[in-house]
Amino acid sequence: MKYPILLALMVPMAFAYSGGFATSPPLLGGPSSNTITNFDLDTREDNPQTIVTNLDFVQRVIIETATGIKSHILITENPSSGQLSPGSFSFTVPQKVQDELVRATIYFWGPDQETLLVDHIHQGQTTEQIAAVRAAPEQTDAQGRVLWVITTTSFSEFIPLGTTEAQDRNIIPFVIYAALIALATLSAIVLLRTD
Repeated sequence: MKYPILLALMVPMAFAYSGGFATSPPLLGGPSSNTITNFDLDTREDNPQTIVTNLDFVQRVIIETATGIKSHILITENPSSGQLSPGSFSFTVPQKVQDELVRATIYFWGPDQETLLVDHIHQGQTTEQIAAVRAAPEQTDAQGRVLWVITTTSFSEFIPLGTTEAQDRNIIPFVIYAALIALATLSAIVLLRTD
């Protein structure tokens, strides 16, 4: 009888939007291993809502929705020494968040350079290139990284680039992200189950 419950828990993940951010070369620093962190989202009273994450790459995200919505977002970060998409981070949100999203402003730690370009990739559509800007006032962390900002209206796939085109883009496909999220969910269910 446990299997239908697991299946029911995994079905909503199929209706999620995920987008990854990666640089070439990879972002420096990051967690010691791949991490997936869940953050509550509630724009019913505060819209837009600022979620201070204080993760290794993602510092905070400001989310504005068309109507008040209560949900969550998952932020995945990969260490610079990782095998899959090293030095990167990604967002996964339920479809209802994507449908209601007006804009998301993402603050993340990146290299100290003059410009930082971001490829905004929509599946099956032409790639759109956006220039990230330095946060104002300018902020630098203990590792010498600069806080960058990008604003988007979609949690599709994002690839921050240097001043030149990335040659090898190690973006984990959505299927792998979904599998990682499913594994994390199943692990929590197994570890937290009560017999």
